[in-house]
Amino acid sequence: MSTTRESDNSLLQYLYSNYDKILKNKNLENNKLSVTEKMDGSQMKMSFIWNDKWNKPMLTGLYSRNGTQLFKKDTTNPKDLSNLTYNKADIGTYLSKNLNNFFELIKQFREVDQENVTFDIYTEVMLLRSPLNIPYNEDIKNKIYIFQINTTKDSYRINDKLSDKIIKLGLDPVPFVGYFDFNLDCINKLDEIMKINIIEGFIIEFIDIKFCFKLKAGKYDSSKCATKIDIDPLKDSYIKPIIQKLIDIYKFNNIQDKSNDQKSMDQIIMKEITHSDWSEKYNNMKHKIQKENMLTSLYNMILLKYSKDDYELLNSKKFKRYFYKTVESHLSN
Repeated sequence: MSTTRESDNSLLQYLYSNYDKILKNKNLENNKLSVTEKMDGSQMKMSFIWNDKWNKPMLTGLYSRNGTQLFKKDTTNPKDLSNLTYNKADIGTYLSKNLNNFFELIKQFREVDQENVTFDIYTEVMLLRSPLNIPYNEDIKNKIYIFQINTTKDSYRINDKLSDKIIKLGLDPVPFVGYFDFNLDCINKLDEIMKINIIEGFIIEFIDIKFCFKLKAGKYDSSKCATKIDIDPLKDSYIKPIIQKLIDIYKFNNIQDKSNDQKSMDQIIMKEITHSDWSEKYNNMKHKIQKENMLTSLYNMILLKYSKDDYELLNSKKFKRYFYKTVESHLSN
């Protein structure tokens, strides 16, 4: 069964870091791709179990991206969910309205194989404000978008057929972009879509080998790996123009100037306090020393997680001062 966080890997970084293996095996050349939109919200897992006695599914828990329980109760009652919030987003209204639709989705997977008894639905919760300041349309705020479903026996990411099934049940899948062959034409096409539409990017699934990667517009990607890549050793390989195009996508949208340092710092801070339940825990702390310790832990975690992408900025006194000066204001946004 595939993991859920593999799509955190950058396609550009993967291709460059593994090009020797890729060129030797040629396992990516013209591989079939399934592409969905990468939505800028906060991940939430919905866990269900099949109740043989009642012959129906039950919701057993909701979990944030880092695994913290948001809700835990064996329930089939939509009213149990009505008052839930997640990072200030009103998910209770959506869940109470659509719980039976989720049950119908589970039933369809159960009918395919009676040995499926556990079901995890991975979703993207749209927050009141995009962590990357991408302007949301009003009609997607407070919605919950499905991007992956794990059963006891298998794992399914959104494709055209699953997307249609979910929509017919009154639920919301992440937008399905289409099927492609992995080559330069494909990357050019995805680049065109990113330029026309205001989106964070895409999740690209290599169907045959079950790998998923993210491709983000450069203006929404705090990573600076594109500025450090030397493609000369790739010579005339098929992968060279693809990597060059990915570098160009990043550089086109990510002009380096003084204001971009602040933008990068803001994006990283917002991503970490909104992509988990961190802000809720922090706001519930009653003692100053507890809050100070939480801030220190968050700062150290950011250094550990992001320093590989921008070591000089994140290990500078500038970032440290900016972090402690602005994190409180980020929490109120």
